[in-house]
Amino acid sequence: MQKDIEWGYLIPYMITGMLNEHPREAIGMRKTEDKDKYAKFYEEIRDVTA
Repeated sequence: MQKDIEWGYLIPYMITGMLNEHPREAIGMRKTEDKDKYAKFYEEIRDVTA
């Protein structure tokens, strides 16, 4: 069941929250092949929000 449904704390959502951004970027990121590359996601979203 855990493989089908993501549950609990997810780092991309935390990153968007820290940057005071809507989680739509995190939602989109979790649907890609790079869904576990948190550092890359942080750098990309940080550059967009800065």
